[in-house]
Amino acid sequence: MKKYIGVLCIGLLALGCTKQDLVLDVKALANQSKREVHHLLGQPDSIYITPILHKKVYTELYFSEKYQVELLYSSDTTVNEIKVNNPVGLPFAPSALAKFGLPSDVKPTKQEENLTIIWNDLEGFKRVNIFTQRLDSTGKPEKYTIYFRVQ
Repeated sequence: MKKYIGVLCIGLLALGCTKQDLVLDVKALANQSKREVHHLLGQPDSIYITPILHKKVYTELYFSEKYQVELLYSSDTTVNEIKVNNPVGLPFAPSALAKFGLPSDVKPTKQEENLTIIWNDLEGFKRVNIFTQRLDSTGKPEKYTIYFRVQ
């Protein structure tokens, strides 16, 4: 977990991190083995296997005070999906991508206000999607996920 804290900026707002500081370097995790991921992030807080479309998907969870990171492995070998759930302090906007080492100035492939923002073929990722899990009473995203699908 100590290495995990080094990669993630847990005190993003409290520590006054600049816009250049990464929350999570998704490019460094893409297509990495469990061993390589554990070297970067430390041991996961939780592990589970889920059957999806007749395949077993191995998932590791890492928790912090500001968000939850899910790493999904293809065929139990390399990371092919990364999900960041409920990222506190990050905007529901393209500018959030900069905190993951991706360009935030690329026009989305599709955007529906307060529901989803999608990019296809972005910097080694087949799809990047920011999507709403729940809206507040004013119609603004209260909980959302940032999803990265590796090429």
